[in-house]
Amino acid sequence: MVTAGLLAASAAAAGPLSRKTDKPVTFLEKEGGEVDPGFRPRKDRNRVFYAASREQDRGWMSFTRIPNNPGDYDFKRYSVFAVFYKGHEGYTATVRSVQESPAGKLSATVAVDCYNPSLCAAPPEPANSWGIYVVIQIDKRSLVRPPKTLYVTTAYTP
Repeated sequence: MVTAGLLAASAAAAGPLSRKTDKPVTFLEKEGGEVDPGFRPRKDRNRVFYAASREQDRGWMSFTRIPNNPGDYDFKRYSVFAVFYKGHEGYTATVRSVQESPAGKLSATVAVDCYNPSLCAAPPEPANSWGIYVVIQIDKRSLVRPPKTLYVTTAYTP
């Protein structure tokens, strides 16, 4: 199972839509933590996932708290955006902002901070964990359309 600590909730307010610029999306950071070593994605690297319904799970949700807390994830009103970072033992991830472009691109800015310098300096051991993850809920009403493409910008701090 996943060892996860609830991260502090953060929210961003949606602003007016401009045809030429990205608009903020209303989101709530729900959880984050270490990914179980049993997580085996098709591509063994950082992964980004989006689901507007429970049926859109592609095997990643079972490595979060979503299946254990279905009442916390109302898919009629919210979608879920998740980022899994390969390695990164000793780090935490926090979503700073989410933007939607007029073309249907959904972009998140994530800060990855080192909370344990001794772990951050060492290469990850294969037996420990696959990496870390962060999950946010997005208010579907703040989206103009379902996203076509997902992007993540990561800012690392040692």
